[in-house]
Amino acid sequence: MLQNRLFQELSSIGEDIHGGYDISLVIPTRNEAGNIEPLLMRVHQAVKGIATEVVFVDDSTDTTPDVIRQLQDWFPLPIKLIHRSEEERQNGLGGAVVEGFKASQGAWMCVMDADLQHPPEMITKLWHQAKKSGADIVMGSRLAPGGDSSSLGFMRNVISRVFAWTTRLAFPQRLRKVTDPLTGFFMTRRAAVNPADLRPDGIKILLEILVSLPQLQVAEVPI
Repeated sequence: MLQNRLFQELSSIGEDIHGGYDISLVIPTRNEAGNIEPLLMRVHQAVKGIATEVVFVDDSTDTTPDVIRQLQDWFPLPIKLIHRSEEERQNGLGGAVVEGFKASQGAWMCVMDADLQHPPEMITKLWHQAKKSGADIVMGSRLAPGGDSSSLGFMRNVISRVFAWTTRLAFPQRLRKVTDPLTGFFMTRRAAVNPADLRPDGIKILLEILVSLPQLQVAEVPI
């Protein structure tokens, strides 16, 4: 408890010193070369007026890191690139997200995929909902009332719903306010989550955060 309280106090001080970013957008990538520029263009339009940095954590074997480096030279948003070696990729997508958290400087850390399945236009809605509700973590959920999961296709939609249901069944108390604990599109307050405490193993980093930090106040936005 004392360690977590100290971390929160130091995080708040760090935010004041940096005068930094409102949002750090953490995007894990793997062979996404064709998606990077259109994704960034949509992000740039979506976050106008909000101080935002983009942190790519890349596990690619194609030209994705080269595309990101080229965009770093001229794109109007600050872009960081962490290109992990093969040995560093053993902890999967969750590990990539944690690496992004450690490298980010924003008061809020937003995680999304690079495959254009998560609409960048929703980033500001997550952020405004976080500020309005006082939540520590806000999730973009296709399964929340008003959400739409039809774009996933029939089989992926069914699998997503079954996994979400069984996960909520396994943790009924901690996930009672969460419709989609497996979503890859969420935003969390920096002072509420210490990346050093996370032990990612696999792809569902949000589930680890929700289960290991039950004190977090949560909210959802339908997507």
